Amino acid sequence: MNSTSSAGAQPRLSLSFYLTVALIAGAVIAYQIAIMRIFSVASWAHFGSFVVGLAMFGFGLVSAIMCIGKAHFERHWDRWITAALILFGPLMVAANCVAQALPFNPIFLVSDPMQKWRLAGNFLIYFIPFLPGAFFLGLVFLRGQHVFGKVYFADLGGSGVCGLIFLLAMYVVLPHHLILVPLAMWLVAALIWFLSAGRRVAALICIVLAMGATVATFLLPQITVSSYKGVSYARNFPDSERIYRATSPHGLMEIYASSYFHFAPGLSAMAA
Repeated sequence: MNSTSSAGAQPRLSLSFYLTVALIAGAVIAYQIAIMRIFSVASWAHFGSFVVGLAMFGFGLVSAIMCIGKAHFERHWDRWITAALILFGPLMVAANCVAQALPFNPIFLVSDPMQKWRLAGNFLIYFIPFLPGAFFLGLVFLRGQHVFGKVYFADLGGSGVCGLIFLLAMYVVLPHHLILVPLAMWLVAALIWFLSAGRRVAALICIVLAMGATVATFLLPQITVSSYKGVSYARNFPDSERIYRATSPHGLMEIYASSYFHFAPGLSAMAA
């Protein structure tokens, strides 16, 4: 991933180094937006906004750990960055699968004390993937501290470009499969990193993990919609039929037709 021009000189970072930084930073941003969309479809969008705080907490925690153990991370830099890069992608999918299996209903947030713990559990589960992502970015800044500006530009540039790509992907990818977009960014980044270093075994491990994560995305529930949302009622009618569906960065729209829908013009919408 880097080379040295002369003895005692600082390592010269390669293009693959900066590309990987850009893609991982972009995957972190895409993962945040994906969680926001998942919360908005499953329950309330307000809870998804907390993901920004989770990401910042993850970066802050990792920064403190690396500051305390800087010498250790410098000595074992390759080992730590390899582990962080391999784990980041699969953990994104695993976290969402586990979180969706943990029932949380915001309707009972006040009346049922257990809902607070389930919400806390959701946040904790979604927080875990930010740790390897933050470790990777922290370690590349540690290695590239002599060219901090260039590494930081790759970080911010990758976040912006990949964030825009993710928003465009929201026009064609359904919320249930949005987690695959940051997963793809991670896989491309991992392949660039490991193949440029001649580490084919590590690259193969990432491919296998990506395939397993993709299969899990299609086999396991990715969004568990609250039974108290209007769309859940519509889906449960015996003759319910979805006649329209559209997705975009603005939201997910679904229109259902059923003989059970009745409306009284001029009266409250509750007349259904």
